[in-house]
Amino acid sequence: LLVRRARGGRAVAADELITRLWPDADEESGRKKLLPLISNARRTLEPDIEPRDSSFILRSTNGYYFNLSDTWDLLGFREYLQQGTALVKEERWEEAIAELEKGRALYRGDFLAEDRYADWAIDIRREITSDYCNLLTQLADSYAALGRYNQAVEACHATLAKDPLLESVYRRLMTFYYCNDEKGKAEKAYRDCLKLFEELFGESPTPATRRLNEDIKADKLADCPKPSAG
Repeated sequence: LLVRRARGGRAVAADELITRLWPDADEESGRKKLLPLISNARRTLEPDIEPRDSSFILRSTNGYYFNLSDTWDLLGFREYLQQGTALVKEERWEEAIAELEKGRALYRGDFLAEDRYADWAIDIRREITSDYCNLLTQLADSYAALGRYNQAVEACHATLAKDPLLESVYRRLMTFYYCNDEKGKAEKAYRDCLKLFEELFGESPTPATRRLNEDIKADKLADCPKPSAG
């Protein structure tokens, strides 16, 4: 039910729930199992109510659905990401940072982490993780545009902690370190990227990353934004 809502849908038909929960059950036996299960889920969420009075697990003509309205942190996270992305495109950096930081605060871990190996949860978890990395990358770019490189670097590290294979984030990290007068750390970021890619894939980073490293060594990067006050 959560996955369906996370993907912008609504109800899950009873037959679909039965098929996922009890693949070998016939329709009659499946329905006999489903109704008590729904009742137990409702009581778990709200122990003091009658099952049919649930505020969360409701039934429509199309099946069962979670009634989460605007109280779900995932919906808020995506709203802040959308607003922040629009502000980044307009180069309204301070406002973008405010929205993206609000979204970041709502992300408290992987989606349905307790069902890590369930096939029905894997794809949507990856999608939301990708959204989170996108948010952090835009946050890093916004801080860097204001010359706030320490915060830009921190956002890059947070992104790589979530997905260490994002080569474009290594390039950002190298650039932001260099612009922050930390050339040694910029070169180390490249070495970390090189080591990881050689160990995992048996190959070097892309030409763009290698060229950036050479430019940093030769002090050929373009001018960097100056740190903003505060």
